Amino acid sequence: MRDPKPLPDIYLHTAKCLDADVSDCVAVEDSLSGVRAAVAAGIGHIIGYVGGTHISEDERSSRADNLQSAGAHQVIERMHDLIGLLSATPV
Repeated sequence: MRDPKPLPDIYLHTAKCLDADVSDCVAVEDSLSGVRAAVAAGIGHIIGYVGGTHISEDERSSRADNLQSAGAHQVIERMHDLIGLLSATPV
């Protein structure tokens, strides 16, 4: 079975269902393949997340760098920080 990421299909389908321009959408991803899928879809704002329990404290900095290298515009460690980013992100 082929891994569905980094295919952009889920992002494109969701934007279509919501009648939204994909460039106006925000994606929150914790994996390189997820960020790459969001980039391939043309998502307007991609936020990396490194605060999951599956990511050790020691791994967070390098994971954040990798997510940004893959195309994440910003990286957060706490979901609480997402609220501020979303309210500050121009639509």
